[in-house]
Amino acid sequence: MSNKSKALSTLFLFLIFILTSCSGSQRNSEESNNEESITEITPSFVDDVKNFYFVYDFNNGLALVVNEYGKFGYINTKGETAIPCVFDLAWDFNEGLARIRKDWQYGYINAKGETVIPCIYDYAGDFSEGLAHVEKDGKWGFINTKGETVIPCIYDEAGDFCEGLADIEKDEKWGFINTKGETVIPCIYDSAWDFNEGLAAVKKDEKWGFINAKGEMVIPENFDNACFFKEGLAAIEKDGKWGYINRNGETVIPCIYDYAENFCEGLADVKKDQKWGYINTIGELVIPEFYDGARSFRDGVAAVKKDGKWGFINAKGEIEIPFIYD
Repeated sequence: MSNKSKALSTLFLFLIFILTSCSGSQRNSEESNNEESITEITPSFVDDVKNFYFVYDFNNGLALVVNEYGKFGYINTKGETAIPCVFDLAWDFNEGLARIRKDWQYGYINAKGETVIPCIYDYAGDFSEGLAHVEKDGKWGFINTKGETVIPCIYDEAGDFCEGLADIEKDEKWGFINTKGETVIPCIYDSAWDFNEGLAAVKKDEKWGFINAKGEMVIPENFDNACFFKEGLAAIEKDGKWGYINRNGETVIPCIYDYAENFCEGLADVKKDQKWGYINTIGELVIPEFYDGARSFRDGVAAVKKDGKWGFINAKGEIEIPFIYD
């Protein structure tokens, strides 16, 4: 691959990752204001990063990169190497630490690249609400940012802490614990999502419903599938079709879609007759369904695919970046 082609490829990958991520937990405005950000992707910046094969989103002033040998490291917003590419795998920084993998074991580094929690775990998750779930000898528990085990590795599986609770599995059933490791919602469910906006989707006897933090079933188990709440709505599936409910369990957007994603910035990407479009929170089709692929909106734009190529559109459906990328 030529340097010019590599630079263009790197720039596009950077745009894809920075513009299409829309997760359940968003950084608050104070954190965003304190973060360094790139206001302009200049030719000098592209020149600095052209030797990397992947450039991910910036997070707290650092972006994850992958070199030509498949090793992970980090650059700063000037395109300078901040942490060398020496890791087998690496992830974004969360709460001041990033998880990394070396020699098939997982640990954590700080923003200086110093290993602050040794690579001694079989697997590890990101820090959330001061704790991270880690696996050792086939069992899961939680550590704090000092690397101290605060909840023993006794679970068959575990998720992140969200809104003070984490989903855990024991004997093929799921429940929730608090940050003290106390079981506050018994392991009686076949599957479970994290809490978001005060509710968690849980599965029992092949049907999904929603519980509150007290474990009370506030939206009955009537759905074939369900996602977490986002912007006041949750995507749910009934009889092979997807729609949306509100926090009262009322269907506010009918189940007429082949698939539906969460709302981001007031719009959700939905699939119908093998094509993707976007609806608003009252179910109006604001961007017609004629895309072969679609991603969630972020910062006013979304990546969409047409005739085998990707480009970007704005919230009005207008093309911001042409369909020229594979």
